[in-house]
Order: sequence, then structure tokens, then C-alpha cells
Amino acid sequence: MLANGIRPVVFFSNSNIAPRAEYEKRLGELLRYAESLGVETVIDSYDHDDWLDRVMLRKDGRVDGQLARCPERGPRCLECFRYRLRRAALFAVDNGFDALTTTLASSRWKDLDQVNSAGREAVAFALARFADPASGADCPFHAARAAVSSLSALPPQYPAASFPEAPLSGAPSLPRLVFWEQNWRKGGLQPRRGEIVREQNFYNQNYCGCEFSERHSV
Repeated sequence: MLANGIRPVVFFSNSNIAPRAEYEKRLGELLRYAESLGVETVIDSYDHDDWLDRVMLRKDGRVDGQLARCPERGPRCLECFRYRLRRAALFAVDNGFDALTTTLASSRWKDLDQVNSAGREAVAFALARFADPASGADCPFHAARAAVSSLSALPPQYPAASFPEAPLSGAPSLPRLVFWEQNWRKGGLQPRRGEIVREQNFYNQNYCGCEFSERHSV
């Protein structure tokens, strides 16, 4: 992106990752690399319990066993994509961005059709909410406008950001957010990803982050 004149803002929304120590380790790697490139990062609130409630349909403190047993690329992953991309789309609309894409589309462990479907749905959801803020007030994703929590483990140069009550100055009154369905695995991008991992000596795992994907990792 940077080589082609595109300067993205990274929205880190990964309440799926557990435990908290694993989340902070991965976030630290992102911040280290983003800082080296001069790329802005916004940190969403971390709430694994909420993620379980919304994605796993947890009831009475117990996780839905059927979803928990689903392999990667199954219905649990789709619900996870919806949860995180809706939060990203709300932030994008509130702050006047015109395109949203996701690193989820770079992983060979993910179903690209699921990712793109969730992305398109998230953009439609966020635009509808912008047009009518009162709609869906009881929606599970209403909390995505809450303040982004601070992370005690982060050094002071990474202050917590927050969702503004209204679009920032200069943001369009009628947003035109689109989901950028780029296949980040083709055109030499997958090998380049591997090169960057090695060059930066990144901490790397063979599962996406949640305890359920870890059980199915090899």
C-alpha cells in the first residue's frame, strides 16, 4: 500500500484472541512494525467475553458445543468475521474513510468468500447505522461505539484511541464507504508476507487466535 501511495490506518480489533497475554503479544508485534513504517494504529477495546457471547452464542455461562467443535472456515469463523468487521466499518464510517479492507483476506487458513461476504455486510450495516443512528440500538454491535479501552501493558507512546460521538472534522456528511475485496494472497503477496515475517523475526503462530482454532491447529 505504502509503495503505491496508499497510507492506511490500521484498526486492531481482535477480541477473539485468548488468553489476554497472547493478545498483547500479537498487538505488540503489530505496533512495533506499524511504528517502523509510520502507520497509524487504532486499538479497539478487548472483550473476549463479549466475543464469546456474540459469536459463540454462549448461554448461561456455557459455550455452544456445536460451534466450538467447528473446524476452521466453518460457521464460527464467519460469525467472528462479522463481529470484527462491523466494528471496523463503524469506525471507518464515523471517521470519513472511503474504503475498508482486512488482513483476514491474506490468510490461507481463511475462506475468502466468507471474508468478503462479511466485509460487504459490515459496510452495509455501518452505512445504514450512519443514516439512521437510532436503528438497531439494541443490536449486539451497538457497543462498538463505546470508548476503546486502554491497555496497561502498552508503553505511554501508544495511548488508547476512542470512537468519536460524531464524524471528525472534514468527514463527509454522506459517507461512501466501500469494501475493498483484494485477494492479498496472489500477485506475489503471499511469498512477500513470508519474507516480511522472516525479515522482522515476527512472533508467529499456526492458529488465528481463539481457543477453538488452537484446538484444531496442526
